Amino acid sequence: MMTYTKNELLTAIEKGIKKWESVVAGGPEYGAKDCALCQMFLKYNNLDNNSCDGCPIYLDTHRPFCEGTPYVNWTNGPDNDEDDTNNSYSPKQIQSALDMVTYLNGLFIRFSNDEIKMEES
Repeated sequence: MMTYTKNELLTAIEKGIKKWESVVAGGPEYGAKDCALCQMFLKYNNLDNNSCDGCPIYLDTHRPFCEGTPYVNWTNGPDNDEDDTNNSYSPKQIQSALDMVTYLNGLFIRFSNDEIKMEES
């Protein structure tokens, strides 16, 4: 597993916040393809329960694939599409995106304060 510095992980979380703020404003959402943390940690060739080892979200939820976060509401909504590029979102989708911004802001603070510990290599 590749190791990252705390600052690199905080930068990736910040990129996630910006991504979801963009979605709230009507920008496209490409799932893991435009998630900085997924690009760092998701092992596309090994999509099992250990696929997200080391990801700050995984360290927070202890669940893979952003389960336990508002992202689940985004992907499981009746009109949600992981590659939603039409930029026309339902009120439920906008709320899910807002919830992701809130979640990631909290994650950034907890990770900054070492309330969530980085995995040992």
